[in-house]
Amino acid sequence: ARGSLNSLKTNINISSMLGRANASLKIDQILDIEEPLNIRGTASTKDLDVGSIIGNDMVRHATAAASFDVKFGRTMNIPDIVIDSLTIDRLGLNGYEYSDITADGYFNSETFEGKAVSNDPNLSFFINTMKYQQDSTDYYNLTTDIARADLNAINIDQRGRSEVSFTSDMGFTVSKDKKINGLGEIKGILLENEDGIYNVGDITLTSVQDESKYDLSLISSFAEASYSGTASPKYFINDFIGLTLKKELPAIFKDTAYVWNGDSYKVNLLCHDMMDVLAYAMPGLYIESETSIMTEINDKGEFSANLNSGRIAFKKQYFKGLNAQF
Repeated sequence: ARGSLNSLKTNINISSMLGRANASLKIDQILDIEEPLNIRGTASTKDLDVGSIIGNDMVRHATAAASFDVKFGRTMNIPDIVIDSLTIDRLGLNGYEYSDITADGYFNSETFEGKAVSNDPNLSFFINTMKYQQDSTDYYNLTTDIARADLNAINIDQRGRSEVSFTSDMGFTVSKDKKINGLGEIKGILLENEDGIYNVGDITLTSVQDESKYDLSLISSFAEASYSGTASPKYFINDFIGLTLKKELPAIFKDTAYVWNGDSYKVNLLCHDMMDVLAYAMPGLYIESETSIMTEINDKGEFSANLNSGRIAFKKQYFKGLNAQF
């Protein structure tokens, strides 16, 4: 380390059985309490066994390099972070070694923007995300272009050949009174397995949320779905399990304790032509067009559901003319 009392330069080199890590740093404003600390420099790793260090077998060795500029502390509640460049030459994750990934971006109290590009042989993508403020409203946007994702090769789908590609544009706003409005589009969805390639088209997603109401919808050529509730979908799942399975089949649960908090929900699904989606996601399953499912948990904690379908089949087993109420 060298430099004045208010400015310091240091080089850090660590080498062990777990790999190597290096950093070259310049630290400014050490003594000036009126200014935030400023750390600039570069850092890199070589075959560093990150999983052993953090105790997570999902992550393994990493070879990466980054240059950055960070201001934090003292007069700043939220740090300013600039990532000039991040290059990942090797990253073991979930049994697959990713390569050729780059990223950059910045973050501060009012805005952030970042992008990432992958040219990995089995995962090719471009991602751009940003946030900014205007008239006391926060605006968020995420755009992605997944040119190719081999889900079998990267150990997400173990069924055999499984590839996807699509583009998406997701945006939402958060107003001063914490009301959230969101709109997203997923376009050009292509799915591929050992039996063929399926063009399932586009999906449009909308959401409106405040402290006491959640409204979500999905519209596509193969299905329409809607969710309306006084709590998020996570709580709907918990209440559904608590009011049905834990109540009627307590023997299958180790912990049957459950308290309903008074939330109510309505969830609807209307199927159109599901053949291509099902041929990829669950070969052998057939759901006839216009099949509908309606579920509700009312303000008394009572669960009800209705299933209507001309035909539902899995391989040689099938049901016809379904009109079931629960």
